[in-house]
Amino acid sequence: MDRTPSWGGNHPTYDTCPSGPGCAASAKIEEWQCVELAKRYLYIGFPVDILPASGSNVVKAYTDTYPSLFKYVANGTVNHAPAPGDVVSFGALDIAGHTALVTSVDASVPSTGTGYLNYMEENGAGTEHVHMTNWSWDNPLDGTVNWLHPILSVAALSAPSGPAAGGTSVTITGTGFAGTSGSTGVMFGASAATTYVVNSGSQINATSPAYGPYYPPYYNAGTIHVSVTNNGDSSPISNSDRFTYNGCTGVTGTWAILVNGIWTPSSSSSVGTTVKMSGSASGCPSPLYRFWVYQYPSGHVVHGPRLFTKQYALLDDHRPAGGPVRIPSLGS
Repeated sequence: MDRTPSWGGNHPTYDTCPSGPGCAASAKIEEWQCVELAKRYLYIGFPVDILPASGSNVVKAYTDTYPSLFKYVANGTVNHAPAPGDVVSFGALDIAGHTALVTSVDASVPSTGTGYLNYMEENGAGTEHVHMTNWSWDNPLDGTVNWLHPILSVAALSAPSGPAAGGTSVTITGTGFAGTSGSTGVMFGASAATTYVVNSGSQINATSPAYGPYYPPYYNAGTIHVSVTNNGDSSPISNSDRFTYNGCTGVTGTWAILVNGIWTPSSSSSVGTTVKMSGSASGCPSPLYRFWVYQYPSGHVVHGPRLFTKQYALLDDHRPAGGPVRIPSLGS
């Protein structure tokens, strides 16, 4: 479910939850009060009950009752800016206070804590455009502000595996994604996603990067954890975020020498002989090679291919044996 609210501010409502998915007819919600919007939103968007709370303590009530779902964030907490979909409480706990839902923030807010944000409210102006500086709201309503942010989690990956060369499109489902930004917002193990788009607070589309290292016996294969970092937090590791890179199942090489003008496979040759080397690998779309030779005291050499971290373009380049022999890559 997209956590970003889409309905308006002041509007006539009922004292029971309207019919629809995730709604119980017995759920009582205060009409025309500011907490109606927040309570309806939390009830429909998350597996929670409607709790007794005023505007000033709705954040504390839900974070205390559901600590595995929500995090309490105090005004001024570094690296924990409000994000779209966060519920906000204004005022000290001993007053009725006010509450609202964050709808958008400037691009600068998640990384610097400075910029403008918008929120919607009921029993008020409807929408507000406010500013925060260095992680603190400027002149918050009723003097105090804090907010509720869903705890980060990765619940499922649409594609549990992909090729070692990367490029797999993966839909990440979870919670707490609203506001995710930056080059390291989505990580595949220790490597950043090639691209990602935050569709909502519960869904991200990402593209897997290439996997490494490229050495036997793994041949590019391996399982990593996909993580999301947002507002200074990272999603915890779980079995739900595992992604497997399908690597090469084998690698072979050919070493050939000229015999009567014909390239003929050979397992060894004398020093100074011109050789032709090529390689192949199965089970991966873009194998990466390094060729090597070893000179024995007798003057003969043995050879073999190895997967490595660069794409060597001239796999059939002719080089004198007596190594090490390195097939160059384009641009290097």
